[in-house]
Amino acid sequence: MPKQNRRLSKTTVYLRSEIGHFVERQKEEAFEYIDYRNNIKSVSERFANKFAANLLMPENAVRKLHTAGISFDVLLTHFKESTEALAIRFLELNLNADIG
Repeated sequence: MPKQNRRLSKTTVYLRSEIGHFVERQKEEAFEYIDYRNNIKSVSERFANKFAANLLMPENAVRKLHTAGISFDVLLTHFKESTEALAIRFLELNLNADIG
């Protein structure tokens, strides 16, 4: 992914994560999350990151494309995401990723 697109992707994730913080404070009971990253300790951060992942890579879209046999690399381009972000999403959705 070109450097400019990676920067845009990180900015987009950051902004959507911040929206997640806002939503969490408004309607805490309306959402749930699962986060497999051990390095993020804050419940608030985990929620916001999960919220951002759902906005950037909706479960239905990821599953539909994966089921259609779209490769991981093509999905990276489609969702304009980093390898790490998409790999984590695949873990969350229990999908197999053939990376590399």
